[in-house]
Amino acid sequence: MLRNLIIGVFSSLSVASFSQSDSTRGFELDLEFRPRFEYRDGYKSLTADTLKPASFISQRSRLNLNFTQKKFNFYFSVQDVRTFGQNGSSMASTSIGVFEAYASFPL
Repeated sequence: MLRNLIIGVFSSLSVASFSQSDSTRGFELDLEFRPRFEYRDGYKSLTADTLKPASFISQRSRLNLNFTQKKFNFYFSVQDVRTFGQNGSSMASTSIGVFEAYASFPL
């Protein structure tokens, strides 16, 4: 009897990448799309016959922006997380948010 099956499908797509002739300057724009299918039917214990297994698909999408110059580096990443299952789609109150953002200046 199948108790727990997790199948992950991962993909990453590079949308755009521009760099000037100077190797210290560059601009990158990346898009990540990572869906994952899960089938759950108990974990570490036997389940009751009245319980039904659950299956759902979770999706994480990220848009990454990286800008580099000789004395400045800027990185910004926005993330969207969603879950699709037997009860339709479910999102957190704010599904789109800033995942990572920083700027660095070498001293």
